[in-house]
Amino acid sequence: MSEYTPNDSSPPTHLPHKAKPRGKPFTGLDDPRRSNAGTRTASDLAFNRSLREIIVSVGNEPVKQGDVTYTRVEAMVRGLYEKGSKGDVNAFNALIERVEGKVSQVNELTGKNGGPIQTQSVLLTDEERISRLIALVQVARERKAIEEAKSNSAD
Repeated sequence: MSEYTPNDSSPPTHLPHKAKPRGKPFTGLDDPRRSNAGTRTASDLAFNRSLREIIVSVGNEPVKQGDVTYTRVEAMVRGLYEKGSKGDVNAFNALIERVEGKVSQVNELTGKNGGPIQTQSVLLTDEERISRLIALVQVARERKAIEEAKSNSAD
């Protein structure tokens, strides 16, 4: 048996070959096995349209502030602007994100001292796999014996 390293051009000889897939392949959107989780229904879409209409209708209602009349949306924007100009960071961010769009957040992962992340491929031989499985079975048997002893002493 040969050890496989990522730099080898030949496939590993100790790994099993892909088995023939079981069952029939999916036929597309009309396949009855297809998951509809997360799919919006017609009632969901109708509710969203109704809610949007209500929000627009309420947002366009007039509001009097002092001597001036604004729509509710204009009053909200002016309120956010006033708060933002007085140092409220959340109000400022809300305005900027509506105008410019949210800033994308970049996460960069690096290894030690900013270098590449070190990875290690661990491939076991059949003998190593068997010995590890035997060790796991032995641990499980020991734990079971301890549990049985505890339950027998409790009786």
